[in-house]
Amino acid sequence: AAASAPVFGIDADGRINEWNSAATKLTGYDRDQMLGESLVVSVVQVDQQDAAREALDRALRGLSLNRFELHLQTRKGERREILISALARRGPGGDVIGVLLLGHDVTELNSRLQRAEANAADFSRLMEAANTPILRIDSSGCITEWNRKAVDLTGYERSEMLGKKLVQTVVAEDQRDEVAGIISKALEGEERSEFDLSIVTEAGERRELMMNTTALREGGGAGDVLLVGYDITEVRQMHREQKNMADDLARLINNANAPILGVNLQGQVTEWNEKAAALSGYTRDEALGRHFVEEFVREDDRSEVAQALQDACDGHEMPHFEVSVIHRDGSEVFLLLSATPRKDAQGNVVGVVAVGQDFTTLRQAVFEVSSVADDMRRIVEHANAPIFGIDTDGNITEWNRKLQDISEYTQEEMMGKPLLETFVHEECRAEVGKVLTNALNGVETQNYEFPIFTKSGKRHDILFNATSRRGSSGNITGVMGVGEDVSKLKRVIEDNEKAAADLTLLIEHASAPIFGISTSGLITVWNKKASQISGYSKENAMGRHLVKQFIHRSHKRDVQGMLDQVLSGKEVENFELAMVTATGERRELLLNATPRRQPGEDEKSVIGVVCVGQDITLLNEHRTHSERVADDLSQLIETANAPIFGVGVDMNIIEWNGWVASKSGWRKEDVVDRNIAEFISERSCRIVEEVVYNASTTQPCNNFELELRCAGQEKPVCLLLNATPRLSPQGDIVGIICVGQDITNIKEIELKKSNLMATVSHELKSPIHGIIGLSSTIAVGPETPKSMLRPLQLIHSCATRLLDMVSNIMDVNVLVHDKSNLRFSRDKVQVASIIEEVVILCRHSIDKRGVPVVKDGVNLLNQVTELPIIEADKHRCTQLLYNLITNACKFTQRGYVKVTAEANDAKQEVMITVEDTGIGIAPENLERVFEPFDQEDTSEKRHYEGLGLGLSISREVAIKHGGDIEVKSVQGEGSKFTVRLPYKMAVVTDIDEVPLMLTTTPTERVATVSSLDMRTGSQSQQLQSVIEGEPLERVESKKGTHEEMGLTRSLTSLMNRKFSVNSGEIGNDAGSAPSVATSSGGGGIGTQDMLDAFPSDSVIKDMLEIESDSSATIVSVDEDDGSQSALV
Repeated sequence: AAASAPVFGIDADGRINEWNSAATKLTGYDRDQMLGESLVVSVVQVDQQDAAREALDRALRGLSLNRFELHLQTRKGERREILISALARRGPGGDVIGVLLLGHDVTELNSRLQRAEANAADFSRLMEAANTPILRIDSSGCITEWNRKAVDLTGYERSEMLGKKLVQTVVAEDQRDEVAGIISKALEGEERSEFDLSIVTEAGERRELMMNTTALREGGGAGDVLLVGYDITEVRQMHREQKNMADDLARLINNANAPILGVNLQGQVTEWNEKAAALSGYTRDEALGRHFVEEFVREDDRSEVAQALQDACDGHEMPHFEVSVIHRDGSEVFLLLSATPRKDAQGNVVGVVAVGQDFTTLRQAVFEVSSVADDMRRIVEHANAPIFGIDTDGNITEWNRKLQDISEYTQEEMMGKPLLETFVHEECRAEVGKVLTNALNGVETQNYEFPIFTKSGKRHDILFNATSRRGSSGNITGVMGVGEDVSKLKRVIEDNEKAAADLTLLIEHASAPIFGISTSGLITVWNKKASQISGYSKENAMGRHLVKQFIHRSHKRDVQGMLDQVLSGKEVENFELAMVTATGERRELLLNATPRRQPGEDEKSVIGVVCVGQDITLLNEHRTHSERVADDLSQLIETANAPIFGVGVDMNIIEWNGWVASKSGWRKEDVVDRNIAEFISERSCRIVEEVVYNASTTQPCNNFELELRCAGQEKPVCLLLNATPRLSPQGDIVGIICVGQDITNIKEIELKKSNLMATVSHELKSPIHGIIGLSSTIAVGPETPKSMLRPLQLIHSCATRLLDMVSNIMDVNVLVHDKSNLRFSRDKVQVASIIEEVVILCRHSIDKRGVPVVKDGVNLLNQVTELPIIEADKHRCTQLLYNLITNACKFTQRGYVKVTAEANDAKQEVMITVEDTGIGIAPENLERVFEPFDQEDTSEKRHYEGLGLGLSISREVAIKHGGDIEVKSVQGEGSKFTVRLPYKMAVVTDIDEVPLMLTTTPTERVATVSSLDMRTGSQSQQLQSVIEGEPLERVESKKGTHEEMGLTRSLTSLMNRKFSVNSGEIGNDAGSAPSVATSSGGGGIGTQDMLDAFPSDSVIKDMLEIESDSSATIVSVDEDDGSQSALV
């Protein structure tokens, strides 16, 4: 009574004696109402009562009741279809005394199957009536379906073709392998759309089809292949059409009784009926005692089934849960089980009894039917033919993608709308309506053509078939229209005719010689260009033998062999031949030859050869001339009295002339294909890389210097070169060719000049310091006449200017020419502070004529806020920025000079920009302004004075830090200089390792100097010890400098002379801001006054900390070469 499936029991008279709760729930009749009633009369539908009595009589006789469906009438009048399994009930004597009926409600399942069958039948009729050939091929390549259109197209009847191999029967021989491959891939699930298929009809006619393949799935895997196409011999597009899939409906459930099994509380099998044995493959004896879940249920379902059985053991009814049972052979059997607790005589639960229904076949059938219907819908939706459907009211129910593409109306726009009024042109509505009405009445129409107009107003001619659409009961529910757009076909035919005429005209008037021959070698085509080249008119050439009468005797055998090869079906390209003209001249042609075939025949039906050529007579002459010129140029390069070499984009040497080989000592064969870096200096490598890059970007590559290493010599050869790109035959840049001159001697002369200037400047510096100091001292002396003040002031001003020039010259020498003695300190520099100090200084500074550096009409702006601290030489950075800002102020009369800066953490650098609205720089002079002793205006009447060293020094300082200076300028509008300084210096120097040896005695107060660098505090203290007469310790280091004489003179002057300095100007260091010490009262300059005149961390300020009772000691230090001057 507690079973979840309906259970009925009848006695020998057919009266009900069992009626469980599931039966009550199903029919609406309770147990008390039904007991004693005739099962057939009370609940079986009238139209099945006779069949039901006969089935129950068989069961009462002990016979099997196999898969009998009982149609019950519920209390509400509803029809329920029950799949019945019968168990005979026997008395003590073994006689059948009744039947126990176990049921499963299959009402919904049967309804779904009927709908699927109706859809399949509908699609089957549609496919048969389609106006496109549709074929079905099984896995062995045999034809299983051959629709009416295929019959019309090929002439082969359906009965003739079923069971025959498609490829071997109708596919053209030249396409059989290809089509077999496409079908094979389709069977594996790889569909193919729009491939050419050539078939041979019964009449021997070759027809060309455009086909699509669709894999038909059976049971979830690949089964047959459906081929849908259209005839493109006469029609541009034919359609993929729906194929009858009714025969592919899934195989329904057969001969299955209800499995009944039981398990105890431990999950072991205690009951196992015959159906369970048949379904699982295990006999009752084999199953009893084994764990049901662990040994018979699929692993993925075990936890769920175990929980269901446990719930049943806990007293809960478990209706309708699915179980996948593993058959003995490894296959799966799907059961729908209802589980109820099994109790002993005392009412204790001792296990579970499960009554089930085998729905493996049913489940498979539902899946296959759904798959077939889905395939059919997909075929319709994706068919390469326009398909529409309407209901009995003429409203649209189907509108596939192809029709959307043609009409420009989407499916959403058209569904539910009347076809005639919405889509068909007014002139054709009556006729089209008649065709559709006939189809609704069962009279189908084929190949009816009518025009449609798209959303944008374009006209399309459609050829379609109207097929009746029927429901599951066979009644007509609408019309399916399968069409074909023949508009393009009409245009294609017109275009082909026009193209044929154009092609004939093109061949005749082509600028290349075109001629053709027959299989016997006689000329059949001879265009005007061929006549022009050969001197033979078309009338004279036609019908004559090409090889025998037109080809030069030296080429006849080769040409005949080529023509024989083409006549065998192969194409030949770029074949050279010599033709003899009518005047006896030799003309050379470059030909492409292709077989000429009979239209509609296979590849072997070659009827001649068509040759398209080019007259290369002049080309060959030019090529011969070019080769001679190339040889001459190669000889010229090799013997040239100048360095010429080439470098590829991979930096390997590709050219190396005799001059370079002679100078370097490296032979050409030893260096070609080796990297240029092996033969030039490291600095030159970077230059060559940049030149190669510039050449690849078409930038100029002129006047760059390169140091060439020489075999067996330390001294390199210095070359001044110009580079030009080397091009491949295709015009691609593959490297550079460098041509230049030897400037080794010029560079040596320049170096000597630079050294001479540095020596002279060095010797002038100390006397100039003396002149400045003495002129200042005399000017402030009480006995100096007033008439002498102006001359002294002029002396002082001229000497100061001369000191600036000398210092700049020495800077240039050290930064540009004497890099071996260049030393930079590594300071933690706050660039923003330096910029602020320089800007403040410039705002309050005046030039030698007493004119402010920043003019009245100019606004000096500092827009720099916060910048990171960088590693740099603070003195050199100050020098660099001072030069840039004062230079901008110098050349700006009105507007502004603006200083901005930003930090770039990604590139790890600071960028400082000095922008002005001054006179600007001409484009051709942008790089020239950075050259030493060079200015844009070099005339004698120039308006702006100076030596032209400031920008040169500034760029060298930036480069030595690992940065650079760039300039952009518009003449007459202003300039913008941008300085890039890295966060960490690239130059490796360490002034703390400058060696020092300074000795003195306490009595003589005389120091003997080996080397002294005044930039560090320790040396400052040692100098103070010299002045005060204190003994000094001996200090040694790793290396020594060569400035003993200059240092000794300075310290001797310091020891032997005393000067009382009341006021005056103190000489500035090279390139640094001028420092002015002003008097703090009578009797001399106070130490604090002079301290205030210098930056807080300047070297000079360290020196000023040396004091005595009545006077201050001022030490001026040249930070470039270590020389010093001292005034006490």
